[in-house]
Amino acid sequence: MTDTTQTITKPNMKTLPPRDLKHNPLNIIKQCVKEGRPAFIAGPMVRYSKLPFRELLRDYKTDIVYSPMILAREFVRSKNARLSDFSTNAKDRSFIVQIGSNNVTDLLRMVEMIHPYVDGIGLNCGCPIKEQVREGIGAALMSKKELVAEMVKAVKTKYGDSICMEVKIRVHNDINETIEFIIDTS
Repeated sequence: MTDTTQTITKPNMKTLPPRDLKHNPLNIIKQCVKEGRPAFIAGPMVRYSKLPFRELLRDYKTDIVYSPMILAREFVRSKNARLSDFSTNAKDRSFIVQIGSNNVTDLLRMVEMIHPYVDGIGLNCGCPIKEQVREGIGAALMSKKELVAEMVKAVKTKYGDSICMEVKIRVHNDINETIEFIIDTS
């Protein structure tokens, strides 16, 4: 059995085929609707959504898979973080990387590093883990709609429709706050 796993590092970045828009998550969902079936999506799971697990999910016909949340600040600053947090291969499609970030600069730097190898970017505004919230990421962003809008706009301005971007959110106790958050950040 051949190991198809490739960790994205400088020497082997060019060995993966370029991303194909047919794997764009929105196109996958449209195709599932056309086929009259639900899209099977495996959301991000802490410590579990790494490449071997995503490969297993493909055996169960999962259409879209997520990475665990990767912290942008650590990813852009540390080769060790990149090596331990991000791996993919040619069969890892449709693949969304979930990112934890609290600023535009780190988010854009991380997207720059991974965008050729992923089909979508997910900004995590929902993780309730206390350490993440203290860092100003995850659920902490639910009270910073201007910052979230700025981060989404920065990615979409730079990459347009060449990369799919979504935002994971929490629902506020007052649903009107959630609706306002969505309207103000889109």
